[in-house]
Amino acid sequence: MGFPTANIEPAGDVLLADGVYVTETLVEGRIVHGMTHIGRRPTFGVDEKAVETHLFDFDRDIYGAETRLYFHRLLRGTVTFESVEALRGQLERDSKRARRFFRDRGRNLVL
Repeated sequence: MGFPTANIEPAGDVLLADGVYVTETLVEGRIVHGMTHIGRRPTFGVDEKAVETHLFDFDRDIYGAETRLYFHRLLRGTVTFESVEALRGQLERDSKRARRFFRDRGRNLVL
């Protein structure tokens, strides 16, 4: 779909509402911007809850690596889409909004 994800195994209970969030992930000593989905995947008929993170501009195998997620903002709740193409279009919009969050946050820093 063009949005590879790292499937995260939470260390404890996930207390956040299901949905797509703007996140940062600490992986291999580096903070990487991204977006994370918490919840079921109804478009694919998957009822099991998962935590999946898409890391922006990151193309490395991190299978088995320890990660830490930092949640910034909820973008939207979990939605059932009519097709994979509709989901892909929404993920593109989510990605733009998440990247804008980080861009705008950088402009508002006070040093």
